[in-house]
Amino acid sequence: MTIGDRIKEKRIEKGYSLRDLAQIMKYHHSTIGKIENNLVDLPQSRIAQFAEALGTTPAYHTTVSDGLGRRTKEKRCPGRHRC
Repeated sequence: MTIGDRIKEKRIEKGYSLRDLAQIMKYHHSTIGKIENNLVDLPQSRIAQFAEALGTTPAYHTTVSDGLGRRTKEKRCPGRHRC
């Protein structure tokens, strides 16, 4: 799972719409959609804000599964987009 996947999962679990989370985060709802679809890279400070809004921790959002059931820190590429 990616950061966007985890944000979407928790948003839905909490019963928030894109607009609800956007209002909490002070983002436009389309930006939340882009984040959930991994089209926008988030700075660590924003990950912490998402974690607070969704009742999780930053580590929850930045730890991903390697496909073998092991969890690892998500690798981020330099720049605005994912590699």
